[in-house]
Amino acid sequence: MPRYVSAHDVTLYWAGLTGCCTAMATVYFWRGSAAEPWTEGIGWVIGLGWLMVVMTLVALVVTLARGLHGDGPKGWLVAAVCAVLGVVPAYFIAGWMLTPPPPGDPASPELRPAWTASDPTGGGKAVAIWQQGETVVRVREDGLTAYRAGDGTRLWTLATPARETVCAAGTDPAGTVAAVALSRSLGECESVRAVDLGSGTWAWGERVVKITDAVDRERRGHQLAVTGGTVLIAEEERLRAVKASDGTELWSGPAAKNCDNLAVAATGAKVALVEYCPGTYPQGTTALRMLGAADGKEAWRTSLGTETRLTALQLLSVQPPVVRVQEQDGAGVHGVLSLSEKGAVRAVVKDGAGPDLRLVLEPNNQSISAPGLRAVVTGDQLVAAVKVRGLGEAVAAFSLADGAQRWLVDAGSGAYGLAAGTDGVLALTDYGYDNQLLRIDPQNGSVRSRQVLPTGQSSATAWLGGTASRTLIGYGLYDPSVPVLRGLPR
Repeated sequence: MPRYVSAHDVTLYWAGLTGCCTAMATVYFWRGSAAEPWTEGIGWVIGLGWLMVVMTLVALVVTLARGLHGDGPKGWLVAAVCAVLGVVPAYFIAGWMLTPPPPGDPASPELRPAWTASDPTGGGKAVAIWQQGETVVRVREDGLTAYRAGDGTRLWTLATPARETVCAAGTDPAGTVAAVALSRSLGECESVRAVDLGSGTWAWGERVVKITDAVDRERRGHQLAVTGGTVLIAEEERLRAVKASDGTELWSGPAAKNCDNLAVAATGAKVALVEYCPGTYPQGTTALRMLGAADGKEAWRTSLGTETRLTALQLLSVQPPVVRVQEQDGAGVHGVLSLSEKGAVRAVVKDGAGPDLRLVLEPNNQSISAPGLRAVVTGDQLVAAVKVRGLGEAVAAFSLADGAQRWLVDAGSGAYGLAAGTDGVLALTDYGYDNQLLRIDPQNGSVRSRQVLPTGQSSATAWLGGTASRTLIGYGLYDPSVPVLRGLPR
């Protein structure tokens, strides 16, 4: 006669499941916590551990509810045997899921910060970070603070004048002089002042007519640039060049007819200027002009192909000319344009760079027309953060000659900062439990080194810099809740 499973047997099965799940949870937690922090798959293994904990609790509750009816020793024996049987598959499953760095991808232990500095006041958000040699300056809405890159010593703090806030900041300093634009009562930028980085004092003050973002008056960031001994000021209807040393005007020129200056950047002897020419809302066109820094003479002017209002703009490079454009029309221009030295469009890296890739260039939690932190131009290629369908984020390189993708490096759940250095592309990435600093070979995408930062601020767009002895990370740009600057050993 067939043997039916009794209620007593079912209870023993639940006891066995309790033991098996308990053992498997223990193995998953042990292997996940014992793995090196840079190992891929840790999150999945720890997740399986928590799943086993839930199953253990369910099985235990059912076992206790049904009761062993005086057969406790047998139930314990069944649980113990099943626990032993569960260890082996859990061990090998965890080993299969944990992926060490591939050959040629060296990893190093946790990298502890040499120093950490927070803003001296609870003032406004940071709008820029400058580096001049061994001096690092954090520019906030309510003032500026300088630190020594080697040890984090605060060198000086400079508050903004009463009732004024920083509304735009120039690019990296020219010598020991940098520039900021100021506004009163959070209005339009009304003045430009130069900062002496050696003494931490105002070098000069310059009244201007108007500095504002011609597309969105609440968004500023590209209206000042510094190159050599010249500060470029992109007023709405006029571009002016002044001496960085004393503010004396060198030259000025009007925007094209019915157009407004939107953004300026400069490198060496060249100045890149973006003009926005509005039409009947929401129509508007955009052009890139290349000028000489010495006299403002125009070398060329090229349309960027937009026909509607801009929603994003980033001047990523002047030499070679590279600009990221996004317009309101969903079928319009959305991507990074590479231009030749004569102004001809060479290639376009579209925001949807492929069927499974999308560029991610805006600072997190802030849609502003500001210098890019998640993209860098190195050689003749664009290196940028991308979203990979179903896999999180990555760092990818694209040719500026034809827009083709060259390589891809996994960045976990986020690539929050990119910078080009002498030893490769530096990338700050987030793997859930820690941040990692990757040094990537720009030629082939191989990871030269991988350093773990367990105390990093995940999900924070970051500025990256460095000296011969320090790697510098500035967290919290555009986000006042994370005002941290760190110096790390190289």
